[in-house]
Amino acid sequence: MVILTERQKQILSLLLTNSEGFSVKELEDHLHVSRRTVYREFNNLRSILARADLELVNEKHKYSIQGGQLALNKLKEEVQTTKEQSSMTMEQRESALVVLLLLADEPQKIIQLALELQVSEATVQNDLNVVAQSLNRYGIQLKRKKGVGVFIETVESTRRQILVGILLSEINDYDFFRYANKTDIKTDNFFLDVLPHKLLLQVKEALNQSIFSNIQLNADHQIIELILIFTVSMMRIEKGFAIEKVFSGKATLKYQGFVFHFMALMTQKNDLHISKNDVSYLADKVMDCDSEQTNFSYDNDYELAISIKVKNFV
Repeated sequence: MVILTERQKQILSLLLTNSEGFSVKELEDHLHVSRRTVYREFNNLRSILARADLELVNEKHKYSIQGGQLALNKLKEEVQTTKEQSSMTMEQRESALVVLLLLADEPQKIIQLALELQVSEATVQNDLNVVAQSLNRYGIQLKRKKGVGVFIETVESTRRQILVGILLSEINDYDFFRYANKTDIKTDNFFLDVLPHKLLLQVKEALNQSIFSNIQLNADHQIIELILIFTVSMMRIEKGFAIEKVFSGKATLKYQGFVFHFMALMTQKNDLHISKNDVSYLADKVMDCDSEQTNFSYDNDYELAISIKVKNFV
């Protein structure tokens, strides 16, 4: 089943109920939009119609949908029953798109992303153009390979940093702790749902036993930051992705010991292969949060248009 915006459903409904078609001016008046918007929606709808063996035709300045009657009847049924796009804002949707691509271990098809975000393929294509421009400013490549899919090309440390930055930006403290303190909970928050609930609970419990009792944290947001860093790292490690290098190797043996204790607790319940670089990477993060002099890594300096609150992630 296709996923359409409300405007796309309106246009298709109008065209399907009048075989003689509508002029662009008539559609402008019906939809209360500009001529440019109508033409943009036409471009987005053409690929949807083509897959249904239908065509958007312009005859004597009147636009109509033409094709076999069975195909027309099927489209009418789909327009009536198809899901509408999700209620995310454009910025949230672009952030969600980046999260899906960063978490994926292989290229993603446009249709997969559209279904995951409950939007049209045209919307995903448009969002990818914005995302690509934003990431390019940081030397991060969004790659599109015909017949293969879309993927983000960057080093593992940057991948995790962006993921944590987006999640910190999009999840409020109340929702996070409510989610993290329940053994079974349903949520409509996309950014919480990408975190496996069972794994998040295991990480939180292991952090309580190995790290939180041994360091000084000044704010709930720092607790959330560490839980997210460790959860995202566990997700990536489970898929076989290790940190390519240590940022600074500045953490002392004390902090590395805390991380080793955490890993020992996690490996009791999970089959994980932990690299030395992962230990050093996480130890650095713990040390950063255990200092009153440390400037918090994430602030309100929005440089990416996709709501990534990461000031220096490259």
